[in-house]
Amino acid sequence: MGSGCWSREDPDCAYIESRIRYWANHLGRSFRLDEEDYIDLAQELSIVLLVKLPKYDPSRASRKTFISRIIENHASTLAKARVAAKRDARRVKCSLDAPYDPHDPESETRCELLNADNYRGGVCVCVSGEADRDFAYSLAKVLGQMPEPLQQVCEKLYEGFTPTEIAKDLDVHRSTVYERMEKIRRRLQDSGIN
Repeated sequence: MGSGCWSREDPDCAYIESRIRYWANHLGRSFRLDEEDYIDLAQELSIVLLVKLPKYDPSRASRKTFISRIIENHASTLAKARVAAKRDARRVKCSLDAPYDPHDPESETRCELLNADNYRGGVCVCVSGEADRDFAYSLAKVLGQMPEPLQQVCEKLYEGFTPTEIAKDLDVHRSTVYERMEKIRRRLQDSGIN
């Protein structure tokens, strides 16, 4: 947020800008927002404060406390709304226009792969050859039966994340990721997939 959003005549100008900058940065990091979203967020916090500032009552609290509470409360409301809208703010769904293989940008898009020939029983089987197709179907079936936490680790491993990166991304301890990886190995071995 650039300086100059608040009148320099306002005695709390620097404080206001620092609080808005703090909460916009905090939410931006928490929800992995890009620069444009950060600017929009800072502007929204400024507008809410501008609307509510005339309601300030000096007999109830200091002006800085009032300003801080308005910004904090609205930032909290925005965070709750974002989490409720996505169910889990850390989970980001991919676009159907994205390449199917994240390691190969030239691969077919997900949309091209999701057709009646490749989609069996709710599991996408996108390989050539009947033996490969059977293997992929068996693998997809086993992965589909795993609990969500194990599926998340599988997906991150496929995308090339390290266990440390997975732990950070899923907001769990690294040892938890290793435990989940071991459970995945056991489930694959139990189903005959080595």
